[in-house]
Amino acid sequence: MNKSYSIVLMTLALLASCLAQDEPFKQYTTPPTIYCGGWSDSTLIRAGRWEDSDTVEAILPCLFTNGDTCKVILWSGVKLKTTKIKLFRNSTPIQEFHSDTIWFVSTHFALEPIVVFDFNKDNLLDVKIIGGIWGNSFAGGYRIIYLLQDSSGHFTKLSFFSKDNQEERLIDSTFTSVVTTGLNHISGHNYYAYYLYKFDGINLVDVNQKYGYPFFIQVLFRENHTPAKNIPKSVVREYLRKQPPEFVKDRGVVY
Repeated sequence: MNKSYSIVLMTLALLASCLAQDEPFKQYTTPPTIYCGGWSDSTLIRAGRWEDSDTVEAILPCLFTNGDTCKVILWSGVKLKTTKIKLFRNSTPIQEFHSDTIWFVSTHFALEPIVVFDFNKDNLLDVKIIGGIWGNSFAGGYRIIYLLQDSSGHFTKLSFFSKDNQEERLIDSTFTSVVTTGLNHISGHNYYAYYLYKFDGINLVDVNQKYGYPFFIQVLFRENHTPAKNIPKSVVREYLRKQPPEFVKDRGVVY
């Protein structure tokens, strides 16, 4: 066998190996989410220069069962002590939240959809807001915000930090959120850790040990999707999390 032919075979084998590898959670089905609205700049509550305050809004005509329209406004700025999520039903304010620390600027949301779906399977549509946290290389991530609707037409907010924005997965008939933490330094190497939390009513419940999570993927100088197999179970147990990073559960102010 000549040398060139051997190199070609080795390259094809390596490529096939890379294509076959994927994160374990990707074996599960993703929900058929609804995109019924998009973000736009808001002039409703803008004040001064954009560095002082910035707002984006989305109109969601499909959220409520009776056909009412929901407007979602995100408001923040570097000089404000708190950020704000304000919800309107038609033109009437119904609820607001002040507990997230992300800076809501329109450029952060332009590339991310606002998602509508019944995540907790209670026959009421919910909202997922994806806020990009810009940073250089490993400093970036996402603030993931779920607004879970109840029978009164109000919402409970669940939010947390995740290194990636992963789609939810249907595991044992329950939708589950996949959360990725930032770098974890273990035995001289850096890893991303992946966790599972299922929707249970208005809560996110830890199901990591039930499904053999967390798992770790080593950060290499190439694309890598293969879970590490050399981390002792005793070390994995040290990284168990009952809640996602920077988790906040908030009912906010109901009007």
